[in-house]
Amino acid sequence: MDPITALALSETIQGVSTAVRSLTEDKPPTETSGFDTVLRGMLEPDEANSINEEELFSALISQRLGVHAGEEAAQAYQKKLEERKAALTRADGYIPVEDAANQALGSLVTDGTITADIGAQVKNESFTAAQLDDNKNELFDGRGSANDPTIAVMSMEAALIMAQQAIERIESGEEPVINTTENNSATASEDSTGSEKIIADGNTIDGAGGFLLKPAAEHTNKMVILLPAAMAEQVMELVLKDEDGKVIERGVSSGYANPDQNGEREHFRFTKAGSEYPKNITIEVTLADGSVKEYSIADPGSRND
Repeated sequence: MDPITALALSETIQGVSTAVRSLTEDKPPTETSGFDTVLRGMLEPDEANSINEEELFSALISQRLGVHAGEEAAQAYQKKLEERKAALTRADGYIPVEDAANQALGSLVTDGTITADIGAQVKNESFTAAQLDDNKNELFDGRGSANDPTIAVMSMEAALIMAQQAIERIESGEEPVINTTENNSATASEDSTGSEKIIADGNTIDGAGGFLLKPAAEHTNKMVILLPAAMAEQVMELVLKDEDGKVIERGVSSGYANPDQNGEREHFRFTKAGSEYPKNITIEVTLADGSVKEYSIADPGSRND
């Protein structure tokens, strides 16, 4: 067993894949390679020089965007990623990196920077190459005790080797790409129609604990939208459109609050009071499984729930 394999195996944590053993003949990527440069420029290893699957996934998206859509798309993603990470940072400092990455990527599709097909390809390839353990259906972070099965971390050097090898196999057709839509089948079954349009009955949407549009938030006097707790950790983007389908503004997530019996509700804030927006708007919510919820609001100047 050569030193690289020993390094990879010695520094993995609970549940890290036995696939690392396949590194017997490989050398670590050089710092001058495009792949290595992109990932090292985005990754911030912990004190033990380790990274987790979610972090690797977020960096791989940038690298794959550069390959499939060009450097400008990759740079746009990096900017949006930092914005989403800042918006999703919780009170204890935790950042749901996978959610931030998905939202940043989704926003590139929404604003036309990339096509939906490229977005799906980039996401699927990045998800596949970010796998560090034997659970191929999810990405894990590094939070929890050493015996926590939802931890998947590895030394950055070993993780980069694994990821680059996975990308090479994907590009050569040797490794099938994981379809992330299929992995979200539980969510997709709950929203089996895919996209759904919800039209308010007067000012009534779905009642207490569901969707809520407040035309003037208590502290800011600006419009705020609360989403059902069932959508937690699934929202890629929320946009406000006029009756012609033109995007007026993108909501900015300010995190979670207002818990009900099912959990906390994500808040999306806007720059104006609801009364300053036009009548007959649509609130379009894009979820991680690709489905879309459309809430038709006749009067954003009134409370809608």
